[in-house]
Amino acid sequence: MKNLNVLNKVFLGLSLVFLILFIYKVVVYKASERYYYTASVYSPEEFPIKIIEISFRLENNDRTDPSFYSTIEVINNYNSYWGATEYMEAQKPQFLPNTLVLSYIDYHTRKYYSDTILLPKNKMENIFKEAKNKHQMFNLNSWKPKMGLKYHVGIANEGNIIFWLVGKEFEKEFYRVQIEAKDLSIFIKSRNFKFENQEQFIQDLFHVEDKRKAIKFKNIDSGPYNTKIVSQNTLKII
Repeated sequence: MKNLNVLNKVFLGLSLVFLILFIYKVVVYKASERYYYTASVYSPEEFPIKIIEISFRLENNDRTDPSFYSTIEVINNYNSYWGATEYMEAQKPQFLPNTLVLSYIDYHTRKYYSDTILLPKNKMENIFKEAKNKHQMFNLNSWKPKMGLKYHVGIANEGNIIFWLVGKEFEKEFYRVQIEAKDLSIFIKSRNFKFENQEQFIQDLFHVEDKRKAIKFKNIDSGPYNTKIVSQNTLKII
């Protein structure tokens, strides 16, 4: 009988531990609201930009783990094109992003674009659920199955920002917005840069004097200026 009482206490203790873990998972950790995802950003080759900052943020303004790092360098070295993607592997499930913090300088317009873009969380969550139900999520980790979707962020001309969620034979544009251009002097003054004029700043920022880039920028300066966004892989110059 004594052994039975001890065994009951052990089972009771384990039950309490599991109950606490369950409550933590549901109430505190909110596992049902977390998803695996990665993120990539690209821009048209015909409209070079220099990204100053880009990051997904949660409601408390913390950055999400998926980073744009690999594609930022591609864009800032003017090797990007519409639909070009690279990703960091997903490591742990995350809450869906609440905002995108973005700032960049546009070569064509000589303008500074900066904004915090509020994202439609309910719409994103519904897309994740749809992809899961249709078994169209990607495995986002090469070591262990972590099924999720890929965020594509396209930065087009004139401050047009387009968002997609992409899976296996699955693509959903869920938001687009045009952010307002700001005078470049605002950025230059905020960083205490010293330049004779804004054009000198642009030439230096985009390394236009680099012989390897000179031909490309010459073609860009004389090329078309408007686009029509067809999909996350197709952008028509018009």
